[in-house]
Amino acid sequence: MFLRLGKMITVAGLGLGLGACAQFYDAGMSATSNGPAFNDALTANYQKLAKMEADEQDWTDADFFGQRALQTAGGDAPGPQAIADRDLPAEHLADITAARALLVSALDGGARESNPAAAAQAQAGFDCWMQEAEENIQPKDIKWCRDWFWDGMNALEVKAPAPKPMPAPAMGPWIVYFPFDSNEITYEGQLEINKAEKAASKLKGSQMLLTAHTDTSGAEQYNLDLSARRAKAVVDTLELIGVSRDGVTASAVGESDPAVDTGDGVREQKNRRVEIRLTK
Repeated sequence: MFLRLGKMITVAGLGLGLGACAQFYDAGMSATSNGPAFNDALTANYQKLAKMEADEQDWTDADFFGQRALQTAGGDAPGPQAIADRDLPAEHLADITAARALLVSALDGGARESNPAAAAQAQAGFDCWMQEAEENIQPKDIKWCRDWFWDGMNALEVKAPAPKPMPAPAMGPWIVYFPFDSNEITYEGQLEINKAEKAASKLKGSQMLLTAHTDTSGAEQYNLDLSARRAKAVVDTLELIGVSRDGVTASAVGESDPAVDTGDGVREQKNRRVEIRLTK
């Protein structure tokens, strides 16, 4: 699927036709392998993955797997995708790197010939795992690909390493800073909002808690109103990138809870903020 920053996407170029995006998909889906058995199985597996991505309207990866099916059917099966070919998040990199080393060792040790079906499943499962891990937005799909890979490897009698404990989900805070006397969302602030949205999307059932602040420059009531406008600006931005207002609770506290204790009447960047936290 397409790389994204949170859910901020542009619509420029979305009018491109399928033919421009899926150069190899149709050819790959209609390709027929003439052997050996490993190529037959691997072609079918890549066609399966291409169809799954096409069903999700992910034509970039449908085209990728279609090209692999076409190449394999033509007798020139590629190896497992190189680690450097994907922009893998740090949380997946070590496990996938270790898995690839085991897979390459098995393939080089004759697995293509001794158990072609399992070897083809392991390779297709690995490439699937790489693709879903790079997107890192669908945990169930990542798990499905990883399990498909290891089922193939287990059939080759290659043991999986002990799984690492899952890291605790990020709960914040993500801090959106504001210019003086302003409720404008800056570019840096938008990045923080995107991070919060991405974390919330991974933590099902979570609620966002927003607390809006000002510095101590200006009248107390004015600052309370300004903090309310800042809270609204963040809530509105979250809604624009797909977060329901029902999942957000916002409060405005004005100058009453500064991050930096400055005394009254002082401009301070670190106090002009909205803090975003997640709670279950």
